[in-house]
Formats: sequence, C-alpha cells, structure tokens
Amino acid sequence: RGSNAWLMSTVALGIVLDNLVMFTFGKEPRSLPSALAQAPLEIGGMGLGVYPLQLLIPLVGLALAAALHALSRRTRWGVALLAVVQNPNAARLMGIPVRRAIMVAFAVSTLFAGVAGALVAPLFNVQADMGTLFGLKAFVVAILGGITSAWGVMLAGLLFGVAEGLITVALGSGYTQIISFALVIAILAMRPNGLFGRAAVRKV
Repeated sequence: RGSNAWLMSTVALGIVLDNLVMFTFGKEPRSLPSALAQAPLEIGGMGLGVYPLQLLIPLVGLALAAALHALSRRTRWGVALLAVVQNPNAARLMGIPVRRAIMVAFAVSTLFAGVAGALVAPLFNVQADMGTLFGLKAFVVAILGGITSAWGVMLAGLLFGVAEGLITVALGSGYTQIISFALVIAILAMRPNGLFGRAAVRKV
C-alpha cells in the first residue's frame, strides 16, 4: 500500500493461480473445440482459408473498444475513472470513491480478459501457462498504442497481429517473436509514449 508493490503482488498472484490450475487439471495441453474453428472459409479462391472465429475476434474487439469508449465518455462512472487516472487526489476531493473506482477498473479489465480468453482458446491448446505470452503481448500492445488511448491500444493490437501474421508467412513461425518484439523496441525507441499516446504534461 502506498507503493508499487501491488504490481509485483499481482504478478505473484498470477503465478500462484497458474500453478493451482496446473496442479488441479494437469500440465498437459488440452483442446477446446468450437464449431467456429473447425471448417475454414475460403477467401477469393486463392487457397487461403480463415476460421469464422478468426473473423469474429477482431469484430468483438472493436465492439468492446467502442463500449469502453462510450463507458468512459458518457457515463458518470467512466468520467470518474478518467478523473482517478489523471489525478486521484483531486478526484478524492471531488467526492469520487477512488478505491471503489480502482476496483471497478480491475473488474472491467478482468471481464475483458475473460472474453478474450474464451475467444482465443479454441484456436490454441489450452494449458495452465498459456496466458503468459498473451499477457506479455497485451502489455506490449498497451504500451505501443499509448496507455492513455483506448483506440490507440486497439489499433496497435491490430497492427501487431498483422505484423506477426506477415512475419510468420514470410519467414516462418520461428522468427515471429524475435522480429515482432524487435520492431516494438525500435518503435518505442523513436516514440517512447507509443504510437498514439501523448506525453504527460507536468506542471511546475
């Protein structure tokens, strides 16, 4: 409390939960079949096929981004959350319950993570530590898009996914993570606040 120890506590709790799942259900990957990820759809007769679930995922992502934008701009709770992000002390003086707002933010992010997990699980084998790489990519995309820009994060996620797909097709899956994360480092070296983020204004 009163420090950044909550970040490490959150990571530690995630590791504990991962291991609890592993001990409960085993460490062997399991499939999670879905009717939307069984018969690919042919695109333009070029021999390229995508599963309906792969088309559904970006649509759901865009819908959630629009819902989050509307929540943060058109509701009292959304405006309160933005106020807490900008200046928690001033928000507290205005009567906003800061602790409750933070709890709501964690609840909404957990809900979104659950939806994302349910969508991507049929495309991959489900295992206890499958969230590690996805969580790392989500963190990278959030920084790349700009933490303060919800739409920026969404667009950065789409760009990151397209880049991964092109690298995989061109060079093979062995180079996907190496080149994609190297590109992220290069972009952040040129734009430390992300592609769509803005530098914080500090009053002196």
